Amino acid sequence: MKEETIKEVSELFTKVLVVQPSDNPKELFADHVKIREVLAKVSAEQTPFVPNKDRASKIPAFLDWAKKANIKFDNVTVQKSDKGYSLVAKNPLKTDSIAVEVPRSAILTTDSSKINKGLRELFFKDQLVLSIENCPLVLLLAHEMLDSGSHWQPYLDILPGDVVSVLSMSNDELLALKPSLAFVLALQFFRCIARHYVYFLLMTVNSSLTSKLLPKQGTDAIRKTLFTSQNFTFELYAWCMAIVTSRVNRVPNLVQVGPKTTTSPALIPMMDFANFEFVADINAAQSEVFYAIPQKKVQFLVHRDVEANTELVLQIGSKTNRDCLIYSGFVPVESNPMDVYELRLGFPKGTPQWKIICAQRMGVLSPNEYGATFIIHLATFYAHQLEYAAFWNFAKLFVATSMAEFNTEANVITAKDYLLKRFELYLAGYRDLAASEPKNGTLAARYAWRLKKSEKDILEEMVKYFSQSNETIITSNGSIQPPPLATAEDTSEEAITDGVEQLQVGA
Repeated sequence: MKEETIKEVSELFTKVLVVQPSDNPKELFADHVKIREVLAKVSAEQTPFVPNKDRASKIPAFLDWAKKANIKFDNVTVQKSDKGYSLVAKNPLKTDSIAVEVPRSAILTTDSSKINKGLRELFFKDQLVLSIENCPLVLLLAHEMLDSGSHWQPYLDILPGDVVSVLSMSNDELLALKPSLAFVLALQFFRCIARHYVYFLLMTVNSSLTSKLLPKQGTDAIRKTLFTSQNFTFELYAWCMAIVTSRVNRVPNLVQVGPKTTTSPALIPMMDFANFEFVADINAAQSEVFYAIPQKKVQFLVHRDVEANTELVLQIGSKTNRDCLIYSGFVPVESNPMDVYELRLGFPKGTPQWKIICAQRMGVLSPNEYGATFIIHLATFYAHQLEYAAFWNFAKLFVATSMAEFNTEANVITAKDYLLKRFELYLAGYRDLAASEPKNGTLAARYAWRLKKSEKDILEEMVKYFSQSNETIITSNGSIQPPPLATAEDTSEEAITDGVEQLQVGA
């Protein structure tokens, strides 16, 4: 790598990547553009990473490898589907039966005896690797991809070559996520992964420019691996990150220290052909991944009778659509019962101190903060009276002129109007969203539409709710006109604490 490029990468690391990012989306995007420009210059001097995109031709070799690796999959078959590939029941499966069983020796995990010694040293000594949950597995996958003699080569060959990820989306595709909070979160995620990548890249570079930036132990360890400044590309690292975040499981470590069970991130061949289902109740899930500790095997258990030719799916957990996009590389076409809208509300500068303290005592504001992000989950919101919604109590504080007004009818109506205008304002940001999903657009464009459509639906519900009559909102608010509380002039901590105790509102 050219000395000029090394200098530019080093400056990017010290002046941008390790600096606290701005909260301003425009400034954050400006940094993103600069990061991308430098990474592009680095890539131009490296050997391109090209993942295998012909998965179909590699399936037979993978199945042969799986049998030799003692993976039990007689009850299932791998079928091509609109999701790429799916795991399908070949035979009828009874409740609590095992669909797939994978021995520990076939799992790609960081405590395997088959991994490079330099990598193992890095995993034990480097503080960044130790502090980032999935980082070791990402590095391991990247190393195995560069190792032509990898034990897991047949498995690596059937991993998807085309992965939709915010790490691979163009700047225009990222901008298309606006006004969703996903836009900012995607930029932050990209910045974080770029920082990790540059940190490891500079370790592979033999230059006086980098010797003072990085820990010697980590640099010595990584130079015992296959990684070089020529083959350790951002495209490789980003692809591995996307594969890991979308497929990762956790398995107990082979060696336990102390009474607590510790786990490592892992990729589980065969089992990760299973796609996800979205159910609000985990007890209603079709299947689960279970680690049988005595047998040192991972089992795919079905929790209800499954007919032959039925797709086997795993419950994805409480992931929002934004989480699915950023970490799993897709947004579901079906409705996600766990999706939320994140409402940001805050007090302006100069707000009377009693409001700040009261908000903190009520639990709707963190210490030393003037604003908060409130999670709106429709099922949870509609399951309770309005008085238990944190953002509602914040709004009543925001518009009140004294603590004594908090639960008066007049203040409740003012808070209702305040929130209605806020929700209408945020909803206006989605007015240009197409009525239906683009059929001929890229996957990234379709995912962006699904994500924003779900958020728009939640905002429309909030506008509808706060458009109800004043009487309906007053009733849902609960208690009205409690005993007199502290006045705006009485801002002692004791008076405010007593007042909050009398409010008895939910956070």
